[in-house]
Amino acid sequence: MKEINYLDLLHVWFDAKRTFLRSRSVDAEVELSERDGEAIAIRVILESKAKMGEIIVWDNGMAELQLGSVVTGEVTTKSQSLSSGGELQSYEEQLLGWMLDD
Repeated sequence: MKEINYLDLLHVWFDAKRTFLRSRSVDAEVELSERDGEAIAIRVILESKAKMGEIIVWDNGMAELQLGSVVTGEVTTKSQSLSSGGELQSYEEQLLGWMLDD
């Protein structure tokens, strides 16, 4: 059975959403961390005037979701070891929902 590459899945999601997010005044960027030319982590960062959010996924399957309010300074963090693409998709949906919810 082939192992799921969560880093690639998150990068593909980011590429698909980047233009849409920018059209909604959400700054979007991605950062890759590498060791010896191999990706070991990916970080998707979204920011608007009132909110910020990010997903970090490491090559060992660990993932972290942070959602924050620029206005209140409150930040919520969730971490888990991913065991399916659906779990990563849940993080993506939560991040997108947070950033686009007025």
